[in-house]
Parts: sequence; structure tokens; C-alpha cells
Amino acid sequence: MIGFWAKPFGGRRRLGWAIMLATVGWFSCANAQTIDLDVHDVAYIEISGIVSDGRDAAPIAGAKVLAQWQATTYGYHASNRHCLRIAAAQTDEQGRFSLVAPADAIFREGLAQQYIDLRIYKAGFEERASANDALGRVIRFDDHKIFSTALLRHGGMLTQRRIAVDSHLFPATNDASDRLRGLHSAMLVTQDCETHAETASIDRYAAALAAEASSLATTDFERRAAAEIKTMADTLPGQTPWDLRRMPWVIFAVNGDRASLPDLDVRDRDDMTPLMQAAKEGDAERVAQLLDWGANPNRTRNGRDQADSSLAIAIEMIETRDVMKGPGYRLLPSRERYIAVIEALLRNPATNPDVREPVLGYTPLMRALFWGEDVVVDLLLKAGADPNLMAYAGAANALSIATSGVRDGNFVGIRPGASNALRRLLASKRLDLDSITARDGQTALSSAAELAYVDVVRELLEAGANPNAPNAAGQTTLAVIRANAALNPTHPEYARTLQFVQQWPGAH
Repeated sequence: MIGFWAKPFGGRRRLGWAIMLATVGWFSCANAQTIDLDVHDVAYIEISGIVSDGRDAAPIAGAKVLAQWQATTYGYHASNRHCLRIAAAQTDEQGRFSLVAPADAIFREGLAQQYIDLRIYKAGFEERASANDALGRVIRFDDHKIFSTALLRHGGMLTQRRIAVDSHLFPATNDASDRLRGLHSAMLVTQDCETHAETASIDRYAAALAAEASSLATTDFERRAAAEIKTMADTLPGQTPWDLRRMPWVIFAVNGDRASLPDLDVRDRDDMTPLMQAAKEGDAERVAQLLDWGANPNRTRNGRDQADSSLAIAIEMIETRDVMKGPGYRLLPSRERYIAVIEALLRNPATNPDVREPVLGYTPLMRALFWGEDVVVDLLLKAGADPNLMAYAGAANALSIATSGVRDGNFVGIRPGASNALRRLLASKRLDLDSITARDGQTALSSAAELAYVDVVRELLEAGANPNAPNAAGQTTLAVIRANAALNPTHPEYARTLQFVQQWPGAH
């Protein structure tokens, strides 16, 4: 949304502008600024921009852009939302679009908050993170103030506000069910807008969403969802009484059978599927039943950066029950029940043992290593989990997390399984022992040597780590520990680590 709000200030209105642009379920606050002007002096607002492919910057033609200028009034008990204007546009061959709203169509006296909800859509594409902001959009403001004799006599001027929006789209990765939910959200608009721009452009936006929904639907539930989106498109602007995001699942998840399920992967208000909820409750039997019925074990909780998949939730619940204090501890299932949930998930051939958290990219193996859950680490590696994946833009991998857990936790009793978890990881034939992480530019061996953790250094060398493998700066482990030993002459562990590495066969 692109938002603006107005309130009385010394006989004039102070207008603040905030940017929250939304598309198919993504939201971000990107920019803000404040200016002083009289609302009667605003001639128009123009939103123009370019939509391009985030991979190669090629312009995307035919993308649909929908804008709603909205406002809110606040009462004693509740607030009311008004749709002032709805308009749509389509990008040309150069990916360009433009939307213009006249002043009297978007400003109203007595409205406390006014904003613009801008949605950009292209079949098969979505907006993703980029270097610019959380949505890959770049927004620029440009004001033009034009003086005229008539306006000056009244102490005002004509203001033209232009907002430039450059949006980058990437191929969508959601499966059909989640994509349909996104299309449903993109179709939801406020009912009864006071003014409309050209109706054909609005119809094209709605028809495009409905067409993609129809092409995606294969199951009974998906066909129902596509039909609902089509109904919404035929009556746009409007709202639907059937919201895919709020359909109840608790009854069928506990007591129902497969024939009664409208959707195996429907979400509750916490974005949890029935399978995620069963994993959280340590109910391995229900997990197995839902998987047999066809529930997707690889779904994640959108926009979350922790405990987002069924595997990750079960792993975190083991840790939660171990550290939880007070009466609630007795109500949680046993460790064995959560292990049984993880085993049930990993037995299913559809389960991806490397399902990533959507924000930072951590895998279940990384999470198990972080908590020192050695049994879970063993289960994941046997199920084919990749020990060499990177997360957090290359800042962490399984080996860096495992060695950090031993250094920072195990020796003071915080993570008692960290040493065993590290040994199980080191036993993996697929593990790259000399990988470098972007956080500190070190290998696991040079990182442990840098801090003089001689026991970790021993474990890594005995597992086959190369003492001469360079870090990002081209330094070997021996060079790193020599430099740090010189800087810490009063700490004997540095001398011990230096001596140990010097005596290791082949170190130079």
C-alpha cells in the first residue's frame, strides 16, 4: 500500500506519506516522508513505473496493476474503511505502466487516514526480496508545484505528485494450493468504491487472476477455489463470504475421514496446516494418517523464519519441552513421541529432509545441530539430508552451526548433545569439511583454531579436515592460530592449539 494521512494542523493539513506496497500476500514498509500543503491544492497523483524480470532485468509486458485509493474514519467503538477510487493498468512492451487519480477523487474532508493499495500481477510470477527492499521495489517521490494567479490570490498553489515504482518479478515457486490462496488474496478488494477508472482495465486484472486459477486447479478443493475466484472476478469490485484462509480444519483433523476433507493443507489463523499441528502435538499416528491421505509434508509457514515446517516444528518442540519450566511442562508429550513424529515424516517418500525456512534458508538438519539433537541429526542424515547447504546468504552451514554449538554450549552444559551431534555430522561421507562461510570467511577448522578450541580442532582433523585448506583471506589454519597466539600470549589454550596443529601430519 502507498499510504497518506491528514489531520488538522494550524488551519492547514499536514500530509504524511508512507509506503506499503502489496502483491499476492507480500507486504513491506519501504519509505516515508512528510510535507506541508493544502489538500485543496493537490491537482492529481500519478503512479507510474516499470515491471521487469528480477533475473535479467528484461521488461515484463502484460503485467496487471491494480490500485485502490482508500480511507479510514475512526469512531468511538470502531473504524470504517472507505474505497475512494479503483483503477487498473497494464504494462506495455517496455514494461511501463501509469495510473492517475484526480484530486477530488482521492481526497475527502474529515477522513483520518488515506492510502493506496497497489498490486502488481503477472501469471506465473511473484515479487521477491532484492537488494533494494523486502519486495524488490524501488519507490521515488517527485513533487511539482505550479503557481497561478488565481491560486496565489487564495494563498495556494497547484501541486502535482508523482510516485515512480520499479518492480521486479521472479518465477513463482509456490505449489498450486498455495498459489491459489495468493490469487484469492490478490482478488480481495474493498466493496463499493466511490469512483472507478476505465472498467476494461479492472476487468482485465480480474480475468487474468481467474484464468491462472482455473489452469492450476486439479483437485476438488482447488477447483472450488478457482470457481470462487472466478465468481469474485465476475463481480469485481466485491468481497467473498468464503475465505480460504479461515476455513475450519480442527474437526476433520481430529475426527474426520479422508472423504470429508475439503483441503488437506488448509491453514488456520497461525498459518498452520493440520500436519503441522499434529507435529506440534507429538501425534505420530495422526501425522502418518494425514501423510497417507496426501497431506504435503513440505509446506512452510509464509513469512516465518523459525519452526515453519512440520519437521522444524517437531524438532523445536523437543527443545521446548526440555527447557520449559513450571506446570505446563507435564502437559507436553515426551521426547520419544516427537522423535516418532520425525520418523513418520522422514519415512514418507514425499518429505524433503532439506525443506528450507523461507526467510533465512535454514534446514531441519541445521536446526537439529543448533539444539544438539544428536538422534535427530542421525535420522536426517540417514534420510538423505544434504550437510553442505548454506543458509543466511552463505553465512552459515551445518558444520559451522555444529562446531559453534560445541564451542559455545556443550562445555557449559547448555546443549549436552552438541558433541555427539557434531560427531554424527563428521561421520557423513558427503560432508565438505573445508567449506568456507561468508560470516567470517573461515573454514570450520580455522574458525575453531582462531578461538583456540583445541578439542573441536582435534575432532575436525581426525575426521579428515585439511589443515592447509585456505580461508577466504588465503590463510591456512596454522597461520590463523599463530597470529592469534601472538595476540594472546597469556592464554595457554592458544599455545596448546598451536602446538597441536604444528604437530599434525602434513600441516605446513
